Amino acid sequence: MTPVATQIPITIIIPILIAIGDHSWQQFKELESDFVSQYGVEVWQEVFNVSRKSQPSMYSEGGDCERGMRIASGIDLKLK
Repeated sequence: MTPVATQIPITIIIPILIAIGDHSWQQFKELESDFVSQYGVEVWQEVFNVSRKSQPSMYSEGGDCERGMRIASGIDLKLK
Protein backbone atom coordinates (compact mmCIF):
# COMPACT_ATOMS: atom_id res chain seq x y z
CA MET A 1 0.00 0.00 0.00
CA THR A 2 1.08 3.54 -0.63
CA PRO A 3 1.97 5.71 2.36
CA VAL A 4 -1.20 7.78 1.86
CA ALA A 5 -3.42 4.68 1.92
CA THR A 6 -1.86 3.42 5.14
CA GLN A 7 -2.41 6.76 6.87
CA ILE A 8 -6.16 7.12 6.29
CA PRO A 9 -7.72 7.67 9.74
CA ILE A 10 -9.99 4.85 10.87
CA THR A 11 -12.57 7.53 11.68
CA ILE A 12 -12.87 8.09 7.91
CA ILE A 13 -13.29 4.38 7.09
CA ILE A 14 -15.72 3.36 9.84
CA PRO A 15 -18.65 5.53 8.64
CA ILE A 16 -18.25 4.01 5.15
CA LEU A 17 -18.42 0.50 6.59
CA ILE A 18 -21.42 1.44 8.73
CA ALA A 19 -23.24 2.82 5.67
CA ILE A 20 -22.59 -0.47 3.86
CA GLY A 21 -23.75 -2.50 6.86
CA ASP A 22 -26.88 -0.37 7.23
CA HIS A 23 -27.59 -0.60 3.48
CA SER A 24 -27.66 3.19 3.42
CA TRP A 25 -27.03 3.72 -0.28
CA GLN A 26 -27.28 7.51 -0.27
CA GLN A 27 -24.97 7.88 2.72
CA PHE A 28 -22.45 5.50 1.14
CA LYS A 29 -22.42 7.50 -2.12
CA GLU A 30 -21.82 10.73 -0.20
CA LEU A 31 -19.03 9.23 1.92
CA GLU A 32 -17.43 7.63 -1.14
CA SER A 33 -17.50 10.93 -3.01
CA ASP A 34 -16.03 12.79 -0.01
CA PHE A 35 -13.26 10.19 0.36
CA VAL A 36 -12.34 10.35 -3.34
CA SER A 37 -12.40 14.16 -3.30
CA GLN A 38 -10.02 14.22 -0.35
CA TYR A 39 -7.68 11.29 -1.09
CA GLY A 40 -8.20 10.41 -4.79
CA VAL A 41 -9.56 7.47 -6.73
CA GLU A 42 -6.29 5.53 -6.56
CA VAL A 43 -6.30 5.58 -2.75
CA TRP A 44 -9.99 4.51 -2.71
CA GLN A 45 -9.11 1.57 -4.94
CA GLU A 46 -6.18 0.63 -2.75
CA VAL A 47 -7.94 0.94 0.63
CA PHE A 48 -11.11 -0.89 -0.44
CA ASN A 49 -9.43 -3.17 -2.98
CA VAL A 50 -11.91 -2.33 -5.74
CA SER A 51 -11.74 -0.47 -9.00
CA ARG A 52 -14.23 2.33 -9.60
CA LYS A 53 -15.49 2.22 -13.17
CA SER A 54 -17.32 5.53 -13.18
CA GLN A 55 -17.83 8.72 -11.20
CA PRO A 56 -19.12 9.33 -8.60
CA SER A 57 -19.99 5.72 -7.74
CA MET A 58 -19.72 2.43 -9.59
CA TYR A 59 -22.28 0.87 -7.27
CA SER A 60 -25.41 1.70 -9.22
CA GLU A 61 -28.41 -0.45 -9.95
CA GLY A 62 -27.48 -3.30 -12.26
CA GLY A 63 -23.79 -2.35 -12.36
CA ASP A 64 -20.86 -4.74 -12.25
CA CYS A 65 -17.62 -4.33 -10.37
CA GLU A 66 -14.37 -5.93 -11.40
CA ARG A 67 -14.69 -8.62 -8.72
CA GLY A 68 -17.56 -10.25 -10.64
CA MET A 69 -20.27 -8.97 -8.35
CA ARG A 70 -23.59 -7.66 -9.59
CA ILE A 71 -25.38 -4.87 -7.82
CA ALA A 72 -28.97 -5.91 -7.22
CA SER A 73 -30.23 -2.91 -5.33
CA GLY A 74 -28.33 -0.07 -3.71
CA ILE A 75 -25.28 -1.59 -2.06
CA ASP A 76 -26.62 -5.12 -1.65
CA LEU A 77 -23.87 -7.01 -3.45
CA LYS A 78 -24.66 -10.41 -4.93
CA LEU A 79 -22.37 -12.79 -6.77
CA LYS A 80 -23.21 -13.36 -10.43
